[in-house]
Amino acid sequence: MKRHLLWALGAFLLAACGAGGEATTPAGFPPEIQARIEAERQECAAVQMGALEEVPLDALRTGDFNADGAPDYVLSHEAFRCAESGSMYCGSAGCSFTVFVSTPGGGLDAINQGNAQDVVITRDGDRDVLDLALHGSLVGAETEYARLRWDGDSFEPR
Repeated sequence: MKRHLLWALGAFLLAACGAGGEATTPAGFPPEIQARIEAERQECAAVQMGALEEVPLDALRTGDFNADGAPDYVLSHEAFRCAESGSMYCGSAGCSFTVFVSTPGGGLDAINQGNAQDVVITRDGDRDVLDLALHGSLVGAETEYARLRWDGDSFEPR
């Protein structure tokens, strides 16, 4: 009984400390992704654009790009918004995104992918791939599409 009471008191104190003016890193994100979000929080402060708004969990999608059975992730930078500006990562070419690929040691390697108007995770054989809708090569050009498959070192067009 005492253990449960102490656990509940500890949880209450942690929640109360996190309920102050500073936003906390959201729960539910792997540590490497939390670190990426924290870097954006610092960037908002550095450019004096207000605090980073809360990044929702749905900004993160899961796949298995290297077919190792461990989750890999796509983090949409559309979710990065400083309170006093719009998204600094979106424009006519879409929004930038980062892919986090699992490593044998259990961590995640971040791979920046550039901008896309849409990113869809699709199953292709033994692994997931990225299907991208990209801005046409000329302003006003039709959308171009690309499928990227992890080759062990990088994502390659397929």
